[in-house]
Amino acid sequence: MPDALDDLERELKAYVALQHRRGVDEFTLSMALRGHRRQVLENLRDDGDPAWSLRNGLLERLADRLSISLVDEPEVGPILEYRRALAAARRKAARA
Repeated sequence: MPDALDDLERELKAYVALQHRRGVDEFTLSMALRGHRRQVLENLRDDGDPAWSLRNGLLERLADRLSISLVDEPEVGPILEYRRALAAARRKAARA
């Protein structure tokens, strides 16, 4: 039975193949993974749904498996801190 990382890798490879069919021949798996992760982080910042955090974890694990460096990519830590601060402010406002 395939695991979540295998499923995610297949998903990204299908997206790369789609870009190639559209004529974007230079599009790579690394580009797909990084772009998807940036979108996931944006969604996490805006939405806060824990599913985005889980998806980011999968993307980071897949990047590690495929030896794709995320060194120059945004980090999840500041986004999680922002979400925690926002939740704390909402709780404080609800008590007031």
